[in-house]
Amino acid sequence: MVVPLLGIFSLALYLGLLGVKAYLSLRIAGQAPQGSRDEETTILQPILSGDPLLEKALQHNLSVVPTWARFLWLIDEDDTVARQLAQVLIHDADQASRGKSVRVLLCPAVPPQVNPKLFKLEYALSQIETPYLAVLDDDTLLEPDTLSIGLSQLQNGDLFTGLPYYLQGSTGWSELTAHFVNNNSILTYLPLLNFFNPISLNGMFYLMDTETLRQMGGFTPILHDLCDDYALARLLKQQGGRIIQGTTPIAIQTSVPDAQSYLKLMHRWFVFAQTLVFDQPAPTQALLFLFLGVPPLLLWISLLSLIFSSLGLLCLLAVLIIRHVTIRHLHRQIFAKPVAFSFVMSITSELLQPFHLTHALLEKRIRWRNRLIRVGKSGKFSYEQP
Repeated sequence: MVVPLLGIFSLALYLGLLGVKAYLSLRIAGQAPQGSRDEETTILQPILSGDPLLEKALQHNLSVVPTWARFLWLIDEDDTVARQLAQVLIHDADQASRGKSVRVLLCPAVPPQVNPKLFKLEYALSQIETPYLAVLDDDTLLEPDTLSIGLSQLQNGDLFTGLPYYLQGSTGWSELTAHFVNNNSILTYLPLLNFFNPISLNGMFYLMDTETLRQMGGFTPILHDLCDDYALARLLKQQGGRIIQGTTPIAIQTSVPDAQSYLKLMHRWFVFAQTLVFDQPAPTQALLFLFLGVPPLLLWISLLSLIFSSLGLLCLLAVLIIRHVTIRHLHRQIFAKPVAFSFVMSITSELLQPFHLTHALLEKRIRWRNRLIRVGKSGKFSYEQP
């Protein structure tokens, strides 16, 4: 009976942690301020060709953002595919009389040992004439009211960021990626706000006061950091700024065609996450490990302990059903919309997390944009020969 009891104990701990995190998430969501505000905003959007969903994402954002928002598309000078796509979309938008201001800024080659995204953003900063700016990844989709809600909440701080979720993918590997984010987004960002201010931000979309960013030195102080979202959050906090973690849903859709692409992406994310965690004081590290690292381990212990017991398997199934219902409830309450969420895919994604973490701990080099990069302490990086 020792092994089944271990499994039952692990299940109880897993369910208890899930309940605590769900309660803390709903508590924070219930405190989120309401309101909207319209102010001229420039949306800085670094664009890189290669993803088959790129055109759809750019078209979506052009069609939904308010007329007072301006787009500044940041495209590499040698990315002819992205340049041609931009010309077509701008022409179509003009023909449709959408009244959207779209401008393309061609960016020179990135200097050595400089973060490509941050380089583009810094290059474009002098071009901004609006009082506010947004940074938006090219695979991220806004809602019609995203900017208005963010600008309203930004009055209480210096940077506003939303909650990411993934749309349903076209391949099994895209689905696994989507379920990793949809499993963890709410239960990662929101519960921790009950204990301390945001550690990082969702770099896929955020809003700032333009003058505030310029007073910080723009993106120049962090050009050599690979983890741009955490680097910006750290820079802001060092200068006494405050991050507003909103509950506004931010949709993302990325094409992950095969197992190799999935493993590269997850390895990169876990190396970045590890960099963030190891940069925190010990009490914060302990809480992060309890909330984020322990649950998948408890799930594995329960599975291996109860797999040969009929009663144990029933208990495991019951807890997994409660888990599914709980996360779906959080999606509906906080995102206010259904989110891609499969019972089997969700559990599979969580069970894979310890393997991704182990890989990140053992291998500090990541592959990104066909480059081999070694990630050092606090997010500094260097290119290596493959």
